[in-house]
Amino acid sequence: MCDAGRLSCHELQGESRLMEVLRRGDDRFAVADWPAALDATAAELRGARAGGVAVVASAKTPNEELY
Repeated sequence: MCDAGRLSCHELQGESRLMEVLRRGDDRFAVADWPAALDATAAELRGARAGGVAVVASAKTPNEELY
């Protein structure tokens, strides 16, 4: 396991962890509920062009999970 993945466990309980679902608005993030956020994500993924690739990833995701 890479160091970033092995040492990222502290992020799970860190003070900077998001405690609410945020959805990107026109010029800022806004609090959303889980069903609305998941519906919006599903709609974006369904809108991917045929033969294309759609990915849901995070800068905090370790290499092992991205693979």
